[in-house]
Amino acid sequence: MPFEDGRIVPLRGVDHRIRHSPSACGIFAEDRAICIGGAKARLAPRLQSWLRNQARVELAAEVANRAPRLCGQTAQPAVIPVGRISVRDTRSRWGSCAANGNLSFSWRLILAPPAALAYVVAHELAHLAHRDHSPRFWALVEAIGGDALAGRAWLKRHGAGLHRYG
Repeated sequence: MPFEDGRIVPLRGVDHRIRHSPSACGIFAEDRAICIGGAKARLAPRLQSWLRNQARVELAAEVANRAPRLCGQTAQPAVIPVGRISVRDTRSRWGSCAANGNLSFSWRLILAPPAALAYVVAHELAHLAHRDHSPRFWALVEAIGGDALAGRAWLKRHGAGLHRYG
């Protein structure tokens, strides 16, 4: 599904129609539309860049909101602090956590409902305390993620479809 005028693309799990208006300034979302100004030939790369930035902002906010929940939730003497947050176009995973605390996420999470993005953030934050997928890890995901496991179920059912866009 290429990014082009008139196409439907999900944003935070809600379908939006791409609207190109050469005279419009910038890119913005309103009334279930993503409005993009400028040259039509640059629409696709500009929209992908805007979506990546939206993902970066949302992911950083979600990490900042959920990271403090790690404190007191684990018997670990020390949880690795959150490092750098990066946004990439990964195909094989929605997020990853490096041993030094750096977190990486797929920009395509901005296309999914907020619960899916919250689940991936909780999952990667839990890896700061547990580098495995043990029962302790999953209990921590639930403790810091709230209802984030609904996001996990959504990604299992619909996640592959997010790679159709762009």
